[in-house]
Amino acid sequence: MIELFIKLMLAMAVTDIALQSDWLAFTKTRINPPVVQGVVGLPEIAWYYAMGAHSMINGAGVWLVTGNVWFGVAETALHFIADVLKVKGVIGQHLDVIFHVICRVFYAVAYFWLIK
Repeated sequence: MIELFIKLMLAMAVTDIALQSDWLAFTKTRINPPVVQGVVGLPEIAWYYAMGAHSMINGAGVWLVTGNVWFGVAETALHFIADVLKVKGVIGQHLDVIFHVICRVFYAVAYFWLIK
């Protein structure tokens, strides 16, 4: 279980930090107005597409590590919700990270309880 948790945390470091470009980080935070403008050379897309893409990248990491698509789907939804709450100022960055870590604890425990 500890090994799976460590793999999930390493995947989070890759998917939540390393694979998040400056453009994606900027675009996903622009809840108002819903379309980003003024970023030269980059497409203008609604913030929720960028947030969705970022959340799906994180969900894919969980799916790849656990081999369970439903954990990936859960991570996609929970990551989207947590990051929207962070962007809106409802929770801070530290609480956002703590929430993501708790999710990975849950995935590791659930994996061994439900699957193994």
